[in-house]
Amino acid sequence: MGRTFSNVVDFQADDKAENEGIDLAFGHGRYITVARSGGGNRRYRVALTEAYKPHKAAMERGTMDDETAAKMLREVFAKTVVLDWRGWKDDAGEEIPYSSDACMDLFEAAPEIFRIVQDESEKFANFAKQEVEDSGN
Repeated sequence: MGRTFSNVVDFQADDKAENEGIDLAFGHGRYITVARSGGGNRRYRVALTEAYKPHKAAMERGTMDDETAAKMLREVFAKTVVLDWRGWKDDAGEEIPYSSDACMDLFEAAPEIFRIVQDESEKFANFAKQEVEDSGN
């Protein structure tokens, strides 16, 4: 025991990326900065645990309705996974500043955006350390 491996960096998470986020591009100058959902993102894990506490009994009985569970997950994401955004505009063409409430509105207006955020924030590859290529020197 106690071995070290020099060739596993691509299977290690980048703590900074996990917590400070990466930008997801949605085209037309729209971006959402997301932290990892899980991994080293302690805020996410704590918030998820807290959100489900009042519903623990219903979850254990299998009686929690899907919409309640989905809304709680969207709220946790809006508060702990989505960190910022740019390029999202209102009907007047004005940029909408990020807030967790505005994020919930976006998730409700376009559920596919939530699905993309959820999928991409779960992908380890998006938060993996990057090996520096050997330049031969």
